[in-house]
Amino acid sequence: MQKQKKQFIILCVILVAFCGIFFGLRAFNKHQDEKKAKEEEAEKITAVSLSVDDVTEFSYQYNGAEIAFVKEDDTWYSKDDRERKITQSAISSMLSSAGTVTASQKLEAPENISEYGFDTPLNVIRLKTGDQETTITIGMYNSITSQYYLMVN
Repeated sequence: MQKQKKQFIILCVILVAFCGIFFGLRAFNKHQDEKKAKEEEAEKITAVSLSVDDVTEFSYQYNGAEIAFVKEDDTWYSKDDRERKITQSAISSMLSSAGTVTASQKLEAPENISEYGFDTPLNVIRLKTGDQETTITIGMYNSITSQYYLMVN
């Protein structure tokens, strides 16, 4: 009986030790993940940062034609045809994507911008807020990094 009691106590101590190790490693891994996320966030480069509510005009290219919108009294209209039905939530969704753009790397004064596809861009997005106009030019896709080249203004 005394031997069984000792074995039970030893097993309980081992169980508590393993539980402590498990929760300790879990907390350590969570801390490491948070630290890594903060480092990645600090390394991001903000290419465009606009308040979506401040945008009064924007345009983009679609099938070679420029589609333009203008905002009046918190309602978006087609710049060319004010009678065209516009889904307001779709415009808000597009603007939220274009309002804040981050980059993983910044190229300082490239010699030849045609190497990045800016001579024949995939799309040109223009956002106007008050007196400021921001132009986002999307160049070619880099299949190695799985990213697009982008040029602001």
